[in-house]
Amino acid sequence: VNTSIMVKSRKNFYIAMFSINLIGIGAGCTYSWTSPTLPKLLAPDSVLPIDHTTSSWIGSIYLIGATGGAVLGTLMFENFGYRKSFVVCSLLMLASWMSLACLWSPYILYWGRFLGGLSFGMITLISPLFVAETSEDDLRGAMSAILLANRCFGILLQYSIGPYVSYHALIIFNAVFPVLFFLFFTWVPESPYYLVNKNRRDEALESIIRIRGGISLDCAEILISNIQGFLDRTRNETKSLKNLVATPATIKALLITMIVLALQQLSGMAAILTYTQQLFELTGSSFSSSLSAILFGLAYTLGSAVGPLVAKRFGLRTPFIISGVLLFLLMFLLGVYLYFFIHGYDLTHFKWSPITCILVHGGIFNFSMGPAPWAIMGEMLPPNVKGQASTIATCTCFLLAFVVTKLFPILTEIIPNYFVFWMFGSFSLLASLFVFLYVPNTKGLSLEEIQAKLQNSHANKKRSPV
Repeated sequence: VNTSIMVKSRKNFYIAMFSINLIGIGAGCTYSWTSPTLPKLLAPDSVLPIDHTTSSWIGSIYLIGATGGAVLGTLMFENFGYRKSFVVCSLLMLASWMSLACLWSPYILYWGRFLGGLSFGMITLISPLFVAETSEDDLRGAMSAILLANRCFGILLQYSIGPYVSYHALIIFNAVFPVLFFLFFTWVPESPYYLVNKNRRDEALESIIRIRGGISLDCAEILISNIQGFLDRTRNETKSLKNLVATPATIKALLITMIVLALQQLSGMAAILTYTQQLFELTGSSFSSSLSAILFGLAYTLGSAVGPLVAKRFGLRTPFIISGVLLFLLMFLLGVYLYFFIHGYDLTHFKWSPITCILVHGGIFNFSMGPAPWAIMGEMLPPNVKGQASTIATCTCFLLAFVVTKLFPILTEIIPNYFVFWMFGSFSLLASLFVFLYVPNTKGLSLEEIQAKLQNSHANKKRSPV
């Protein structure tokens, strides 16, 4: 049955997505808050003087919190559903800003950043899963990409507003987004998959009718029956970590998700976002570091705005492959510039090269490589193991982001800068190659059809001659 036509109005669905994206903007604010704030805390007239070691921990402990947030998010949505999970995300975000506003000591800043990381980890984990389970098949890829677009908008807000307002004014501004989420919270439905899995069929019917804009009860029954059948087929396949790797389709989905997320982080974007202003100083940008960061934020957000349109038309696979190749070329060119710059060549006529490479890199990254791995996670992991598998994949992602962020300044001290960027570009190229070889095209497929495709791929390999 083509369930995508069983929709009367998308108004309720779009309002629900708007609500979720409000908290997504807030998550982007928590991520890049350090970019305009750390220079203020490091300044001689800082209200709370800190050194560079303290500064690095304020930036990086956020990713430790995000790793814990992935675990907390799994426990929340599996046991209490998505609605309550989003409420906890908002409360953690508010608690983070309240802690950061205190400025009692560096330790309260560590705690605030850790809480912000918890919230970010939960949002990053549950948002694509929620979108995958509530979206129509032909909207799923675009809606997943929009999640990242709004997170990037939050990052841009910090770059654009942070350098020009006071420490506490920026915190008050950022706290607005979780508050706004509470105003629209009633429009967020519970996932029908979650409700059916908890044997709450009547509530699942109400949810699907609300999401699909008041469709008839008969249409809703068909959709819920499809969900029930899918869950029945997968319910007994995996119930523990041991069985998680016992089902071929699940093994493949988990490995694909983990590897794509790992390669995404190893391409270096976490370091670029964390050290944006320092990076422009390192590459010899002719613009001020704050203006360069704003331009980078614009390019980063523009790429995420274009991404959903491309994902809706072409799916996730092809744009990912193209973006990875382009990212490799940009990092290669930036490395070439730095190579000749370090070796004393006159590059007066090419001073525009580093900022151009970094700006275009930010836009192209969010064109696909940024949002696609999270959308792939939401699509490929079956509901019965989604909690365990997505937690493993997300924790892997954040831990690698922490490693990349902490090692980047160390690497730039012990090996040439150009080699570091060539290394980042190589991982982007590897990501494209991996997706080309192992990630199936899921455009227009339901979650059930994606699982069947993964299973059939494994069966075909077993039947193929050696």
